[in-house]
Amino acid sequence: MIRMTPSKLEYVSDNGKSILFTGETGYVAAPLDLSSVPIELIETQGIGRIGAEVHGQAPKPYTIPIQGTILGETKYRKKHLHDVFAPTVPGHLIYNDEWKLRVYPNSLPAVENKQNNAKFHLTVRVAYPYWLSKSGKKVVLSGSSASFKFPVNYGTPHIFGERLKGMSANAENKGNVPVRFVLIFVAHVPDVVDPQVINVETREFIKINRTMELGEFITVDMTVSPMTVVSTIGETETDIFEQFELDSTPFFLKVGDNILQDMAESNHAGMDCWVSYNDGYSGVW
Repeated sequence: MIRMTPSKLEYVSDNGKSILFTGETGYVAAPLDLSSVPIELIETQGIGRIGAEVHGQAPKPYTIPIQGTILGETKYRKKHLHDVFAPTVPGHLIYNDEWKLRVYPNSLPAVENKQNNAKFHLTVRVAYPYWLSKSGKKVVLSGSSASFKFPVNYGTPHIFGERLKGMSANAENKGNVPVRFVLIFVAHVPDVVDPQVINVETREFIKINRTMELGEFITVDMTVSPMTVVSTIGETETDIFEQFELDSTPFFLKVGDNILQDMAESNHAGMDCWVSYNDGYSGVW
């Protein structure tokens, strides 16, 4: 006998509030279509030609309607529904504690005028059309990589970590769609010049035209739109997007293997570098 796990859907707002759509919490949602991503074909049709030529495909943003019933007394649960789906505050749909989808409320909750068991309806807009694994990944290109894990034999020598420097590393995307990532550079010595990361296979690169100070972090976040490039020194954060190399390509991590390597024009040995990302999926199950 195959035993199916019941679906679990939660909405977590950026304001820290959340709703779990189960009967136990007092909010029941109708089944949602969570795997229908519209694709626009970019076509041209010449004079006298039959049909069209397809020059590209573009996944499109889409809207998810969420409707259901507030069980029991409506008043306080209606207030909580509005607190969670607040105006101008985005959030994530979380499915089965495994996948997350970035969404933006674009029609706020409409609730029946009933004291008990009131129906509700709202919609959320999906700008980036793919689901991401809830568990993130971190791949170290230069820096310290953990080597210690349990169980352990205390009768043998232990290596708690190793220093990686000047080596390529594989940022494997186990999903089925390409994903963006966050790139971090850290200077452990003064004058780390022009840090960059190269995709070894495609030769695409991301480069920052900057001489880094001792202890400085540079964060290149390509998972947001527009992307950001921020320098952090102590408690001070500075937008340094103007130092992003114009010939750089903010590339995706394709499905499967992505061999990356970090570099610097000077003092590369004094720099740490890593990438953080989530596997991407066109649907959930």
